[in-house]
Amino acid sequence: MMNQDRSIQLFVQQEQLLAELYSSFSIKFVKYKLFWNDLARQKTQHAKLIKNLYTASGTNFRLFDEKRINTKILEPSIIAIGKINKKAKAKDFDMMDALANCFAYERTLLEREIYSRVNGLTGQSIQLMQFLTQETKRNLIRIQQLRRAVKAESSAIKPKITQSIPIKQEKPKVRSHLYWPV
Repeated sequence: MMNQDRSIQLFVQQEQLLAELYSSFSIKFVKYKLFWNDLARQKTQHAKLIKNLYTASGTNFRLFDEKRINTKILEPSIIAIGKINKKAKAKDFDMMDALANCFAYERTLLEREIYSRVNGLTGQSIQLMQFLTQETKRNLIRIQQLRRAVKAESSAIKPKITQSIPIKQEKPKVRSHLYWPV
C-alpha cells in the first residue's frame, strides 16, 4: 500500500502543478485569463477530490491499478510539468505553445485512462471518476476550439500582400563590343 499512497500523492501533486502552470498562463495571457483560471480551478478541484476519495476509502483501498498508474509514470510527468512551468515563466512562451502543452497533458490523462483505471469503486466514487473523465474530455474540446481561434486571429493580424510591389527596373545597358564597357 505504500506504493499506492505514493502514487496518490504524486497524482495530487501533478494536478496541483498543472493548476500552478495554468495560473501562470492566466497572468501571461491576460486576454484569455478566464479560460486559464477556469482550468487552474478545475485542476485544484481534481486534486482535492482524488485526495478526499482516497482518504475516505481507508488505507487498505487501492484506488489506482498500479500496473497502469504508478510512480514510474507519474514522477517523469511531474518533472516535465515543472520544467514547462519554469520555461513558461522565464521565456517568451506564446499562446500556441501554452495551448499545445495544455492539450498534451489533458490528452495524456485520457490516454492513460487515469480516471477509469481504478479498483473497487462504488456509487459516488464511480460517478466522481466519470465526472473527472468527462470534464477532461470537455477541456480537450475547449482547448482545440481556442487553438483554432488563436490561430485564426494571428493569421488575421498578419498583413496579406495581394499584389506585388512594383520595382523600378532599369534597362540593361547594351554593349557594343564584348571587350569594351559602355
